[in-house]
Amino acid sequence: MTIMIIVAPIASSPGRFMAKLPNGDMLIASSRTPFVDAARRLIELGFPADGRVVMRHAGSTVDSLAATIGDAAALTVTTAGNGRPVFAVRAAAAPPIRSPKESLHPQRPRPKFALAGPLQLIPRLSRCTTAPP
Repeated sequence: MTIMIIVAPIASSPGRFMAKLPNGDMLIASSRTPFVDAARRLIELGFPADGRVVMRHAGSTVDSLAATIGDAAALTVTTAGNGRPVFAVRAAAAPPIRSPKESLHPQRPRPKFALAGPLQLIPRLSRCTTAPP
């Protein structure tokens, strides 16, 4: 299943975007990181973590970003030393969010991100591990 989200800049708030489904349903009213925030909202709405999410800018027919919903929900966007945005693992969600079906198959290879546009992508995100308390 592929879910498309359409993002559009908010004129009154430079640097912020809204994210909607193609049918016009609002996912995110305002965000600096609409792709990952919309993925987290899709998880909240019950979409499967192994489903695919694709982002397009309003009025465009080009896919700007694509990932599984769970992997995108586990990311955040930070700024590199040169000021360019890069994806990083969210501290609050170090392991990617997985659907119950996927947790039965932990040896399954992780899907890779597809990326188009000016953002950089960390080639392979390692899982953060911490000792149990």
